[in-house]
Amino acid sequence: MSERITNSSLATSVRISTIGASIGLVGGVFLQSAQDTLVSLIPLLIALPALNALTSDLSFIIAAHITDPESTTATRKKLYQMLFVVVPFSALCVLLVSLFIAFLQEYQITQAFVIRYSVFIFGLFIITSAAVTVLSIVLGQQFSLKKKQIDGLVIPLASIVASVLTLFIIALGLLYYL
Repeated sequence: MSERITNSSLATSVRISTIGASIGLVGGVFLQSAQDTLVSLIPLLIALPALNALTSDLSFIIAAHITDPESTTATRKKLYQMLFVVVPFSALCVLLVSLFIAFLQEYQITQAFVIRYSVFIFGLFIITSAAVTVLSIVLGQQFSLKKKQIDGLVIPLASIVASVLTLFIIALGLLYYL
């Protein structure tokens, strides 16, 4: 019985990951719509892989802790406290490193750009983390009410949402903000 549940969870994870990869292509379409602006914004072009990886990693951590059946109010409170430190710190690291590399490549960095870019990077991390947290809570509650296995479902879904949302926010930022 346990082996059948594990195989079922694995099969579900593979299906979700395959669907997620397909959905992830939508993020590429969003970016393609703003490709000219992206190429001209060296700091964001440098930060793009880190932004996508970090938001996906954070989504994994958030979903895993929120949907853990042994999670208590105290452990969730610790998760939220950790997020209030890690999310801004991650955003700051990506911001500083991408600006530093852009500076080394002689990209014209103005004070106005640094302010807009900073707001954008911090906003991206906050919006993505909040969306994944809400998604994980809602899906976790829905699956626990139906007494279904959620191991192989919520975490990949959260990662997919984080990745696509990150690319979508970047595309919107390129088109309308930066």
